[in-house]
Amino acid sequence: MFTDPCDAVLAFAFRHAAGTGAALRVMESRDTFRGPYATAAPVDRWEIGESLAAAEQVRLQDALARWQDKFPTVRTEAEVCAWSASRMLVEASRTASLVVLGRRAPKHPMAGPRLGPVAQSVLHHAHGPVAVVPHD
Repeated sequence: MFTDPCDAVLAFAFRHAAGTGAALRVMESRDTFRGPYATAAPVDRWEIGESLAAAEQVRLQDALARWQDKFPTVRTEAEVCAWSASRMLVEASRTASLVVLGRRAPKHPMAGPRLGPVAQSVLHHAHGPVAVVPHD
């Protein structure tokens, strides 16, 4: 049904935001800009990390563009963070009316649904409601 695993999560989040009139803050955890990086160019490691973070921010905003076209009334903010996914979502839950996160479907057909470490941590430590959306 969805072309990307995150599509199911984003569809749920955008539908919820559209239905409630809430703004949508889409967050992604990345540790790729921590380094250490080295280059022959006259650029320090901090600038390299900042450049990588800015590129990830643009990539996330581009990925959200088609969803924003489908849901033009939903105010959307994209944020890429260097924190762990668990910490990022728990902190975001302090001000969010709902935290939406994905859960991969089990690979083995006999395996029952299980939560991964991020979902488990967010469910235990969130400061508000959490929706866990299964996806392939």
